[in-house]
This record gives sequence, C-alpha cells and structure tokens, in this order.
Amino acid sequence: MTLEARLAFFEPFWDSRAPRFGEDGSCGWAQVVEKKQQVEFPEVILGGTQDEEDELLAGGGSTSRLWLMLETSRERRHWLPWEGDPEECEDPERMVSFEDLEPHIFGLEDPKDHFYMILQFFKFIGVPNINQFVPSAQERDLAKSKIQNSEVNDIFQPLTLESLLDIHLFGTCLQFEKNVKAGEFFKFSAIGPSLGTMLCQDYYRFVCQAVLQVSNMFPQPQRTSLILLYIRILGLRYSALKRNIKEKEKLRQFGKDIKKQVKKLVKSEEFRSSLVIYEEYAKLEEVMEHFDDAENVYVIALTAGTATGSALDISNPNFSTIVSLFTAYMKLQMDREIKTSSNRFINNIIYSLCSLVNDGKFIAGNGVSAPGGSILKAKRKLFEIQESYTNTSFEACKIGEKSDMERLLASKVIFFLSVIQLLTVGFKPACLIFETVIDKINGIFKEPVEVKLEEITLPDEQKSIKMASCNQNSNKEKNRKKMLETLYEDYLWLINVSSKLDSIIRDGKMAPAILRPLLADAVKSAPENPNFLVLLAQNQNWRDLLGGINSHPKKIPSILTLVSRLLPHLHKTLADIANTEEG
Repeated sequence: MTLEARLAFFEPFWDSRAPRFGEDGSCGWAQVVEKKQQVEFPEVILGGTQDEEDELLAGGGSTSRLWLMLETSRERRHWLPWEGDPEECEDPERMVSFEDLEPHIFGLEDPKDHFYMILQFFKFIGVPNINQFVPSAQERDLAKSKIQNSEVNDIFQPLTLESLLDIHLFGTCLQFEKNVKAGEFFKFSAIGPSLGTMLCQDYYRFVCQAVLQVSNMFPQPQRTSLILLYIRILGLRYSALKRNIKEKEKLRQFGKDIKKQVKKLVKSEEFRSSLVIYEEYAKLEEVMEHFDDAENVYVIALTAGTATGSALDISNPNFSTIVSLFTAYMKLQMDREIKTSSNRFINNIIYSLCSLVNDGKFIAGNGVSAPGGSILKAKRKLFEIQESYTNTSFEACKIGEKSDMERLLASKVIFFLSVIQLLTVGFKPACLIFETVIDKINGIFKEPVEVKLEEITLPDEQKSIKMASCNQNSNKEKNRKKMLETLYEDYLWLINVSSKLDSIIRDGKMAPAILRPLLADAVKSAPENPNFLVLLAQNQNWRDLLGGINSHPKKIPSILTLVSRLLPHLHKTLADIANTEEG
C-alpha cells in the first residue's frame, strides 16, 4: 500500500480510543481497522484525572505554586497525547489531532531504521541509557552520515542539564517526604514521568508492556537488546521501590515477581545460552541484594562461556561479553570482601583471574588461595599482553570490530594486572601501572625517546602526507579519548575500593591533593561521563570554589565545571535550610 492509502486507514484509528502501542490490549492499528473494533472514550480515566486535580486545587496557595503542582501532576500522567473526548477535555493543549500529525508522517523501509526509531521513542519518553543499545555498526553509519552532512546530529547526544538530572547529582535530600515544602520545588519532577518515581506506576507498566510488545517485532540481535532493556527497567523500578517503600514484605513480593519473570526468560530456549542475558540477570540480583544468587549466575555464565579455553582470544565471538562478565564478577567479589574482611573473596578474585589468564578458562576459587607459581605466571603473561597491545592499540586508526576488540583487551589487561598487583604487592604498584600507561597515551615519557632515521620526514614530504593523515589523526584522537575514559573508570574504581580494604592493604588511600588533579584529567578526557562529574563534584573544597575562579582570570571555566563544583554545596545547604523551622 502507498503511504497515502495507509494514512486513510490510520486516521480513524487515531481518532478512536482503541488501545495504542504499549497500552493494555493493543494489537496494532492495522488489526484494529481490519477487525472494525468498536471503541469508546474512557470516562472513568477522565473522571479520575478530574478528582486528582480537584484535590490539588483544594490545597490552595499562590498561583505559581498551583500551576507548578498541576503541571507536575499532568506531566507525570500524560507522557502520551491526550486521548480523551475532545468535547470534555480540560487541557486541549495536550491533544494532538490527526491534522497536526499528517504532514510529518513518512515511511521507513530499512529494518535498522525501524529499530533506531523505536529506541528514539523510548529515549523521548524518558527511558534512561538508551544509547547503550545502538549497535556499533549503526554508530559508525551515523558518524559517517554526520561527516557527509553537517546538519545531521546524533539524537542520543545528551544535553548538559539532562545529563546532570539523570545521574541523580542532586541526591536524595531534595526528595523530602517529612517536609513537603522542602521538596516540592526542588525535586525537578516537572520534567516528566520517571521509573524512579513511586507515583509513576502507570508509566512503569506502560514502558514494560511497550518494550515486551516491540521485542516480538524484531529478529536477533535486536530482540536481545530489547530484552536487556526490559531487565534493566525492572532493576530501576526495584531500586525506586527500595528507596521509598517501608513495607519490606511488599518489596520482597515485587522482587519475587520480577525474578520469576527474568528466570522464565533465561530458561527459555531462545536465551538459554545468551551470556549477555545472564550478565543482566546477575546485575538484577545484585540490585536486589541477592549476592549469593548473583555470584552463582556469574559463575554459571563464565564457566559455560570459557569452556573452550579461549577467554582472552579476541577472535572469540563472546570475547567482549566474557570480559564484561568477569569484570562484574571481580567487582562483586571485591564489594563482598569489603563488607566481610574474610579474605575469602580476595582469594576468589586471584584464583579465578590466574585461571582465566593462564588457561583461558574460568574456575571459581571457592575461597582457596592460588599457588604462588600460578600468580607469577599470570603476572608474566599479563605483562606480555600489555607490551604487545598497549603500545599500538590507542594509536590504531582503523575502525572495525577487530580494532575495537584489541583496544578492549589492552585496557582490561591493564585493569587485571593492576588488581592482581593491588592484592599481592600493594596500592602504589597498582597505581603505577595506570599512571605509566596513561602518560604513554598522552605522549608523556619519563625517559628519552629514541628517534629513528626512517621516521624523520623532509619538508616536501610533509605537505604530501598532511591531507592523507588528517582523517587518521581524527580517528586516532577518538580512540585515544575512548581508551583514556576506560582506563580512568577502572583506575578510579581501584582507588575507591583500595581505600576500604584497610585490613589487607596498607597506605591504600590517595591524598585529596593528588586525587583532584586526577579527576580533573578524567573529566577532560570524557566531559560527559556522569561518574567523573559526580566524583569531581564530591571532591571539591570551598577554598578551590571561592578562590579558584578569581585566581585564574584568564581561564574561563566551562559551565560543566562550575555546575559540578556548585551543586554539592548547594545540595547540602538546601538540605540544612529545609530542616529548620524557617525553611
């Protein structure tokens, strides 16, 4: 059918009250038109809306306060176009007629575009971290089109304020329930519904239904990506309930229900051997604080995924997933060691790491210490891999899956080596590994660099190679920043856990004066990384904040730097004021 013919059938569906995408009982507009279903306007829903708003209006107050409360309530409940009876709608600005839509409707032929459009829809209605599900090949296509057409922008590029809101930089003190006045103006709930807001139960149910519904429309690997998104949504909702629900039995029942749903998916024939699904399931168990269950899931997935003995082979199709699984397993073991100080989980990390490096297979340690010879062998092998890949991986200008895997291996080998150094030698040797590699990537060498004769170019040769090397330099810089971001993430995690292992590691804390410049460099390498921004904000002090700007008049600080410095202090000050009688 032509687009015009489709629109002729779509118009009566849009004007009706048939269930739409994500709503209960929705089956698609084509089937609704084909079956000629009779639909009516939902008077019950409209009545409920009126009652809720009447209750808000009855509270009284200033005009601005009432406006904010009404808009906040409506934004939470109306994330889709209003579907009530036009004659009874009290908020006509939220209605979208077919005449408004028709000029903007067009067809998409490529299945990749269908998937990308669905992800953009979820991004638009507030589902977080959608950009993680864009395939790397799709990202490269977008980058290529952006180069060809400067007007093409990445629709997943986060806005600054949106990024700061999404990462909860404001903390929980702006979500007061004890004192309503303290929180009603500062919780920024007018930005729309959120999976982290208790009152948005209908929104949560809608998002879950929409993701499951659309997952049945796509083949692999898109279907797996959507199922991963579904499991993450369950985890986000559980975290929201855990922060707000006081009845432990209600929270326990919700956890039991979502665990049952995910187990059913994991045991299905389709996902029984999917390592990425197992990884997401294990992370959900961690969110629910079922640490034994999470560890068991990691062990099952890693044992099955490394059975061939090629865990660190970049040609292995599951290489990146295995590395991600093992990294998550190590971090879980480290968290459990911090809580128990039993040495059991430290032994598990060293034993399994030695097995993975030496034999290419994962073997759970079960609290047993690894033999000294095995540790030395693993260290030697990790140093060899580091020398082979680190010197070239960040300089590689190639774009492709193999180059991506080489960079991933190089960064994770550094991480594994630093962890084993931390647990067997100490904090400073572990830090030295990161600092040496980061300096090398930044072109900082402690020793004189040997210049070879064949590397010297004459003036005439420089002009001929300048244009050819332009694109290579762009790719090289992109790869350099990407690798630096990965290294800084691992390095900062190492610094954090080391400071909490007092019973095992002496002098495991980094001085604030050394940590702050390190965090500043991390933010420079990845200005939009939310973890770096939060850590930078948390480690500022008042003297830097008040005197830093005036002491460097020639330097204009970025808005991100200023915001990240100010928010923690404003956060604390507002919380203190809110708890006073005047507040």
